[in-house]
Amino acid sequence: MQRAGVEGTTTLKFRVTKSGWVEHIKVLQSSGNSTLDKMAVLCATRWHYLPATQDGSAVASDWQADVVWKIAVDTPQTVPAPTEVTH
Repeated sequence: MQRAGVEGTTTLKFRVTKSGWVEHIKVLQSSGNSTLDKMAVLCATRWHYLPATQDGSAVASDWQADVVWKIAVDTPQTVPAPTEVTH
């Protein structure tokens, strides 16, 4: 996708379980590219959160997050010129 110059933001809605894992993932707002959206869902299946608590006990909660797809731009690094050492 990087070579194609595709970027975008996929907003996901999901449930964080009592154990902190993500389930019931849905695309709330598309990036405009179905492949990016599918990859965002796939990424979210591996996420793990500290679960919400209520009265000191872990509880499931609904959440949403943005997955931002941005092409990294390589910026040239300035390398200092070698210095001449005289003895």
